[in-house]
Amino acid sequence: MSIIHLRQIESKLSSLFNDLINMDDYSKKSIQDKEIAFLSRSLAAFSIYAVADTSPEQAATSITDGYHDNGIDAVYFDDREKTLYIVQTKWKKDGNGSLERGDNLKFIQGIKDLINVEFDRFNDKIKVRAKEIEDALYQVNMKIVIILAYRTHLTSLRSCKSFDH
Repeated sequence: MSIIHLRQIESKLSSLFNDLINMDDYSKKSIQDKEIAFLSRSLAAFSIYAVADTSPEQAATSITDGYHDNGIDAVYFDDREKTLYIVQTKWKKDGNGSLERGDNLKFIQGIKDLINVEFDRFNDKIKVRAKEIEDALYQVNMKIVIILAYRTHLTSLRSCKSFDH
């Protein structure tokens, strides 16, 4: 992916989620760390926004990224569709690289822990939503959609909702 494409994506993510993503846990981090975390969280929110056809505000509330997130960066339940979306994202400024095995294994374990309602293995962002998630998991005919959004694979989301919206 070219640097121009990355800048275009950064611009769109910023315009959609600028004041919506909670960054309180990064208040004492460097500007660069804040920027990367914001873009990664915005990418997770955009993933929900794109596939669940929800508002940017609703998508932003799905963010669970943070210390002890067990590899899960966003969780959203679409009650209409009876679908639980579980998202992991990565953002790298240079646009190079690939998915790392360790991150994928952590995400898989996080999904297992979530499905087994082992909320003690997660941060407070997931723990405060435990009842909501558990209720979603116990619904009849419920589906789970797992999303890996990596800045080099973002084009696959374009078919769901364009960056032009």
